[in-house]
Amino acid sequence: MSTRSVNNDRTLHKMRGDAPKPKTEDMTPEEKAASQIYSTGRRTAAGGKPAREKSAGVTVRPASSSARYKKDKNASTANMTKEERKAQKARLRSHEDQVDAVASILLHRDPSYAKFRKIWWILLGTGFVSILLAFLFQWLAQRDGNTQWVVCSVVFLVLSYVGIIGALILDIFKVGKMRKKYRAEAEGYTNRRMNNLMEEEAKRRAEQIEREGNGIGAKIKRFLAE
Repeated sequence: MSTRSVNNDRTLHKMRGDAPKPKTEDMTPEEKAASQIYSTGRRTAAGGKPAREKSAGVTVRPASSSARYKKDKNASTANMTKEERKAQKARLRSHEDQVDAVASILLHRDPSYAKFRKIWWILLGTGFVSILLAFLFQWLAQRDGNTQWVVCSVVFLVLSYVGIIGALILDIFKVGKMRKKYRAEAEGYTNRRMNNLMEEEAKRRAEQIEREGNGIGAKIKRFLAE
């Protein structure tokens, strides 16, 4: 029995009755590509189809809720019905509310936020109290004509600006950065992880209310402690 392969060039030409195959250097690029198909059984880059056509029918599903949210947000509403657009808006709004709630939980669990919050309240309270005192000394200066009241009014007016502007700067450059950080972190959470975190926080608050009560004093205490 012959051991000659059927893919051998001579055998193929003999089976077809063709003339002898020309030398490689005399072939055109198309002929070289065709000869490689016969000899190797594989398509060459010249004869292959683009990879994009092969994956045209493949649907890629986003892996996380953040990716699904972005896909839903960037989806075109041109071909949607009115009900579909309403449903899409509702999904986006629900996801954003959930992300905001989770980001707030993460923010309040950071010890640095509690410290900055106390400083913010001190600065803001100092600013507003100084405004009231500035108006009071201004009224005394107009009534008595004493220049000392005018000096006190100016001092407290400057102090009020320092307190309010200081609170604003602290909120923008310190607390604001923390909000952005935890907002970005919450956006990367899956729906399951966000739901678990919200349930855990709701359970913690319920236990705190049961332990401390829910009166006005307890509410103020919890508000200042947050």
